[in-house]
Amino acid sequence: MLTKYEYKENLGNIFELFSSGLIFINDKGILLDMNSYAEKILDINKDDYVGNHANDLCEMFSVSDEEKKFLVKKLKKEGYLENHMEYQPIVG
Repeated sequence: MLTKYEYKENLGNIFELFSSGLIFINDKGILLDMNSYAEKILDINKDDYVGNHANDLCEMFSVSDEEKKFLVKKLKKEGYLENHMEYQPIVG
């Protein structure tokens, strides 16, 4: 049987090695953590976003206010959100 520490360590490894970008946001909209794959996809440093409101991160995407409301409503209702967005960095 795994100890609490071993269990947490295994979850951390899964989180980091997951082959998609994972971003955790709490019920207040605060970005709690993201894995290295999300950092790579978005070409950002998570330290610049963790602890801030998720709206700061959403500004990177072309998402209408109506879409944001739908996503937040779904997240609150279901407790999780799996969503695929296209991201094109602004070069300039």
